[in-house]
Amino acid sequence: MAKMPGARWRGPVPNMTKGAMRRPILGLVLHIQEGSEEGTNTWFHNPAANASAHFGAPKAGGIDQWVDTDDEAWAEEAGNKRWISIENEGHAGDSLTDQQVEACAQVLAWLAKSEGVKLQVAPNVSTGGLAYHSLGGTAWGHLSCPGNPIINQRARIVERAKQIRGTPQTTQEDDPVIYIQNKTGGIAVYNALGARHIDPTEWAVGQRLVAAGQAHVETVSDAEWDVLVNKVAAVAGLKDYITKAANAALGLWLHGDKTHPNTADSFAADLAKIKAKLGA
Repeated sequence: MAKMPGARWRGPVPNMTKGAMRRPILGLVLHIQEGSEEGTNTWFHNPAANASAHFGAPKAGGIDQWVDTDDEAWAEEAGNKRWISIENEGHAGDSLTDQQVEACAQVLAWLAKSEGVKLQVAPNVSTGGLAYHSLGGTAWGHLSCPGNPIINQRARIVERAKQIRGTPQTTQEDDPVIYIQNKTGGIAVYNALGARHIDPTEWAVGQRLVAAGQAHVETVSDAEWDVLVNKVAAVAGLKDYITKAANAALGLWLHGDKTHPNTADSFAADLAKIKAKLGA
């Protein structure tokens, strides 16, 4: 049996398959309940539901567990046997509360410890890490769960899980990550391998690293914005998300080695690396 220490046990539920999980477990899948935690609990205990999840994350905090991780929950169809599921209280379009981010990170960190799950954002359903329901497409039974706000919070959850496990929280020093924020509120993150839009709550992770002395903030000129952001937008197809700001932008340069915090002295070197890899 595998019940997470500290989680509130709310099982057993009738909608599961005993002993059907297959190792290795690939990762954790984020879901949205389209309702309340208590309503979901009632539904999972109804045999007519034909649905369940291993874990639940209420908006107010805490972790519920309905299905033992040795047993198959009925949450993402073709993904059920290799993925652990967590249902988040709320509706599609909601962002996770800070308490839900913490709950998801705690579950992910526990799975890393107990099952060897990778602490990374899963790019597809064949690669382990932190996934989301619609990543599996029709084979996983849903095309819009849990919604973009939660999908965009995955990196924040992974970073927090790494903190819990005591592992490095950023990429390696030779592949720096840049956060760009313009004064109209658009935020993006990119490195030499690609780019994506992020939720504003994820930006708070970078701000905390700055406060802790693990990162350095620089003012980015319009010229640098043109060279770097527009270049990456063209490569990564982010033109809908990233537009040139009339005002200056903020760039946050992070290193993976926490014993060597990024400073103003290393800014130029990082910028040169990124330009070289992007061909900018």
